[in-house]
Amino acid sequence: MKALLPLLLFVAVACGGPSGSGRPTVHYIAVDRSASARDKAEPFFELAIAEHERALANSGDRVEIYAFDDGVSEVYVGPPKGEEGGIAPALRAIKTREGRRGTNVGKLVARIEERMKVNAADDARVLVLTDCGTETMTGAEAKRAKEISTRWAADPKVTSFEVVGPDAGLIDDLRRVWDHAAKQARLRPWPDRCR
Repeated sequence: MKALLPLLLFVAVACGGPSGSGRPTVHYIAVDRSASARDKAEPFFELAIAEHERALANSGDRVEIYAFDDGVSEVYVGPPKGEEGGIAPALRAIKTREGRRGTNVGKLVARIEERMKVNAADDARVLVLTDCGTETMTGAEAKRAKEISTRWAADPKVTSFEVVGPDAGLIDDLRRVWDHAAKQARLRPWPDRCR
């Protein structure tokens, strides 16, 4: 598996422009707010801001920002914010919340899947910023997350699905959920980030 790691490292945040479909894109940005991810908050916010700026550059694109740990909270849904500060205030709100111990990407992908159904006419980019994400996930939630990500891998409207931040020792837990969806899911371990 370590030999495949270079193939899994992909800088979607730095890669180019609109999806090319002519459809608007919804940029789903999820930031881990658990206690264990606190030390990665600033780099995660930088990556979230870069994805937001990508949306800002493409007329008609929208942004949905979520904070998650063992639960999922909506932080912002709407057009990219072009005014000074952009989404920084929303991200600061995530930073100041009291994060619970443990994270559950199963609940997160289920929530994003619900929102993708609402935004079915649009393309989607998913950026998950987490240090692991599987600590509190049940077997049923892991199975559902795998089913959802399998649908995303087959859906041409899902143009990017990237998970950034897991510690190298924890990335195998996420691979069990998403390796089958390698067409779309890009797992970037910490500290590999924008280069």
